[in-house]
Amino acid sequence: MRKLFGCFLISCLLLCSLAQAQEDYSVNIKVDVTDQDAAVAREKAIAGASKSAVMAAVKRMTDKDGIEKFSEMNNNQIINFIKETSVSDEKTSTNRYMANLHLVVNSALLQTYMQERQI
Repeated sequence: MRKLFGCFLISCLLLCSLAQAQEDYSVNIKVDVTDQDAAVAREKAIAGASKSAVMAAVKRMTDKDGIEKFSEMNNNQIINFIKETSVSDEKTSTNRYMANLHLVVNSALLQTYMQERQI
């Protein structure tokens, strides 16, 4: 009986760790945006990278119709699904922004949103 309980406990722990590992989707995106000034370019770069990251996660979770529904979302809606953004190799000039961005999509929130809207 102890062995059976031990196997059950180990199985539960493994399943929990697998669920946690699959919870978030992350992506690295290199951005290079030019605009009226570097601050505006930075905002556009992060917004575009956020949309790309969320859409990449959506493509793994749904069909063509679901992808179309998400592609209609604006940047203010998309940013809610981003859990974390980190920046490396950031460079700016007067009107240009370049960086490597690492974005983490909150897959659990994204799945909940999709289930609520039957996507």
